[in-house]
Amino acid sequence: KMKKYIFLLTLVVLFATCKKKTDETPALQFSIGYNGNGNTGGTIPIDGNGYDNGSSALILGNTGNLVKTNFSFIGWNTAANGSGIDYFPSSSITFNNSNITLYAKWVAGNLYMVTYNGNGNTSGSAPVDNTTYASASQVTVKNNTGGLTKNGNSFIKWNTTASGSGQNYLPGSTLNIVSNLTLYAIYNASNGNGGYFGFNASGQLKSKSSLSSSWISQDLNNTFGSSNVVSSVWNGSKFVGFNASGQTKSKSSSSSSWISEDLNNTFGSSNIVAVVWNGSKYIGFNASGQTKSKSTLSSSWISEDLNNTFGSSNLVAVVWNGSKYIGFNASGQVKSKSTLSSSWISEDLNNTFGSSNVVTVAWNGSKYIGFNASGQAKSKSTLSSSWISEDLNNTFGSSNLVSAVYY
Repeated sequence: KMKKYIFLLTLVVLFATCKKKTDETPALQFSIGYNGNGNTGGTIPIDGNGYDNGSSALILGNTGNLVKTNFSFIGWNTAANGSGIDYFPSSSITFNNSNITLYAKWVAGNLYMVTYNGNGNTSGSAPVDNTTYASASQVTVKNNTGGLTKNGNSFIKWNTTASGSGQNYLPGSTLNIVSNLTLYAIYNASNGNGGYFGFNASGQLKSKSSLSSSWISQDLNNTFGSSNVVSSVWNGSKFVGFNASGQTKSKSSSSSSWISEDLNNTFGSSNIVAVVWNGSKYIGFNASGQTKSKSTLSSSWISEDLNNTFGSSNLVAVVWNGSKYIGFNASGQVKSKSTLSSSWISEDLNNTFGSSNVVTVAWNGSKYIGFNASGQAKSKSTLSSSWISEDLNNTFGSSNLVSAVYY
């Protein structure tokens, strides 16, 4: 009987062991395959891995250089006709109890890219656009998101040539792409040394080679005429002065006479307090922060934004920093507009200029330089930082400073 019992026990153990091995059958694994979907050249990528249910696979790129005559590859899709879910290289896909097949997705025609070039920048970085665009599709030009500057000169626009002689494009503008395109950063032109040029109401000119240097007379003879200068800009080739009515004159050099550019077209019922050159047109602001523009020095002032105002305080100075318009009140508080039609947004209402008032501000490519009527200078390294004294000793002289530019 004992032998019979041992024999039966052995059979039970063997049966249980076999059943356990049967129950431990490995789980199914799934695969991902790629289909060229009518390719006329190249090879499909291969993923030889097995994947458990619920796990994810990294989507491969067009590593085999698939091509299809008169078409461009734009990614993968779960359906051959492109009606499924799109997947792009380096994205992931999750397995759900089945193998996966991804089909090459093609669009008719060529695809193009926009490349941004810093064009000799000494600080900052050019923006990157990794998007591929179908021929004739619309592209929105990127802002100077990387804070490009060149030898202290500020970014003002993009151009299709490094010399700036091609087509200009402002940040936020649009273009229709028909080939690969490189856009070059264009900066405020430099006189070789860089410096601050200040005007009094009569249009007389003095300069500072650095923030701590004295104001040096450049032209005390040639005056603006019967009206007063209220704002001035450097447009890359000459100084342009504006009176309160928006009439314009220019100086081709620091010692040349003021030449009439437009004495006919005026700003309208309100007075100009500040003008900026944004690389393609002159933008005028009244004390309320409303804006008009001139595309050329002889063209009419065109309304850009008569709705959005600066708020309870008056605007006294504006700079274009390459990506947005920065407005200052007399206390040195700051607001900005990202486009000409957008609202003024508070940037810094806490840090003020001090006991004297701001009358003009210059952007030197790395910080904002505020001047009072005596020509004393303070700076802000960012829009939210405090005003730091740069030069409280050297003054403009017997007349008051009304406008300053950096170039």
